[in-house]
Amino acid sequence: MIKSIALLLMFVIPAPIANSQPALNNQRLAAEVKSEFLHAWNGYKKYAWGHDDLRPLTKSFHDWYTQPLLMTPVDALDTLILMGLKDEADNTRKYILDNLSFDKNIDVQNFEITIRLLGGLLSSYQLTGDRRLLALAEDLGYRLVPVFESPTGLPYKFVNLKTGRVRGAETNPAETGTLLIEFGTLSKLTGKPMFFDKAKRALVETYNRRSPIGLIGTRLNVETGRWTNTDSHISAEIDSYYEYLMKSWLLFDDQESTYHLYHYTKDPHYLRMGETLFRDFVTHCKTEAGYAALKSVVTKEKSDSMQSFLFAETFKYFYLLFAPPTTLAFDKVTFNTEAHPVRKTWK
Repeated sequence: MIKSIALLLMFVIPAPIANSQPALNNQRLAAEVKSEFLHAWNGYKKYAWGHDDLRPLTKSFHDWYTQPLLMTPVDALDTLILMGLKDEADNTRKYILDNLSFDKNIDVQNFEITIRLLGGLLSSYQLTGDRRLLALAEDLGYRLVPVFESPTGLPYKFVNLKTGRVRGAETNPAETGTLLIEFGTLSKLTGKPMFFDKAKRALVETYNRRSPIGLIGTRLNVETGRWTNTDSHISAEIDSYYEYLMKSWLLFDDQESTYHLYHYTKDPHYLRMGETLFRDFVTHCKTEAGYAALKSVVTKEKSDSMQSFLFAETFKYFYLLFAPPTTLAFDKVTFNTEAHPVRKTWK
């Protein structure tokens, strides 16, 4: 996702080795990242526990829909586990299992629910082995499946979790083509190929509508299969479609990933880039109650928003950059677009 590009660049941009600079203290930096994570996490628990997101400036909460779906706890759980915060992780897992139900009469956006909740539940299941998390994921998967019942197999944008009613025929490639990692993993773990088959068809149907030079548009209608906006780019509404073309191949064909260049090159440039990004992030985004998004990187004016991807993506990538290699086996997982790691277990 676009919000993660700055963090991901530290892994994928080649740069010269700078041996003349003193070595970084990775252990200290990992501890600092964990401390800042806990600052944001404790702010969420104090002011927004049981709701989707914290509003860090007004110290209040925000829910995506008329009923909360615990976006932040689910998004944060695998990061809590990877950071070794066992008590917090155990308490959060218990809260999710005791309080999260998808039997709600609300229309939800399939893409966002898939990458955050379905991806988060599957990743946390693989890290803990708690089959109750997998049961929640499977229940959610069945409730999302009606989105694929269009004439083309391309998914509608919204679905009602209780009734299965769908709406939103105009959508975009990110929403049609960024589902296969989550639904495919659900198929593998449950032994039910339907989830994989429907998400794969959606991705293939999107791919089949590319132009003669291989480009795709910004918006299309899932009922007619026709583009309603043919502008092509790699920004929002398209970005993660390209991401999943590569990642789905890596995950389901079991190929070795070279995605995390620092892990393989040990080039200290990537560590220094990460430290700079982390320091700037703390300097400009930290608030008394947590972390705030910036309205502008020029003025540094803060927005009253701390979305759940802060825990799922931002802090996870910072932590994994500095944490010991044993924290997560990079060559054995693929990250979904919300940074939830799922194992390459297809074969």
